[in-house]
Amino acid sequence: MIITSIGRRHINGHKELTAHKEVLDLTNDQEVASKVYFPLVSPNGKEATLLVKEKAKVKVGTKIIQRVDFEVPIYSSVSGTVLGIETRYSALVGKPVEHLVIENDYKYTTLKLKTLDYKEASKEEIVDAI
Repeated sequence: MIITSIGRRHINGHKELTAHKEVLDLTNDQEVASKVYFPLVSPNGKEATLLVKEKAKVKVGTKIIQRVDFEVPIYSSVSGTVLGIETRYSALVGKPVEHLVIENDYKYTTLKLKTLDYKEASKEEIVDAI
């Protein structure tokens, strides 16, 4: 057993239970969660900035949360509608925290990303795109 942090233990995953099974494609499976929850608090307890409003439509790849302790924002993994904020238990923080709730529309519409010609783009444009 590996200790991962104070008071928490890593439990062996028992991969042998599923290693022989086929990979499942869940992109069009109605068994996938109808609601997806994103914590608004990072594992170290710092609050994050919410970038979307209630009833907003989001696509896969929409920037939805900006962490204040870390430069990398959080992007939506589903397309759908922002339902609002809900307090739920977070295993990352170990207590109830606010979560952004997105209702999954199961379409997985992807945000069209701007492309750059790296030969013509400035250093700032490349950094912003990344």
